[in-house]
Amino acid sequence: MSYQQPPPVMYAPPRPTKDRTAALLIELIPAFFGFYGFGWIYSGNVAIGLLWLIGFFIWACIAGAAAVLTSGIALVCICPINLILFGATAFSLYGYTKNHPETFGA
Repeated sequence: MSYQQPPPVMYAPPRPTKDRTAALLIELIPAFFGFYGFGWIYSGNVAIGLLWLIGFFIWACIAGAAAVLTSGIALVCICPINLILFGATAFSLYGYTKNHPETFGA
């Protein structure tokens, strides 16, 4: 009785399941309108996404009250802080996607 050699097994690395650009766009487009965290949720980090979403809602309530109570003078500080938050979420999400090549590719 003769045994045959089994065929060689070819290994193919798994393909990335999500797109880095899509994650950033899903984060930034709603964030422009004040809804942060959707890109984080898309990327699979739901806890951070919900923290961004709830945290920015709380910040918007505080900022709105400060703007009303100071007749809009507080907007001098609120607007730059919102821009910083906009950049912070984009920068940190980009870093997260770079550190997880198994999900987003190289």
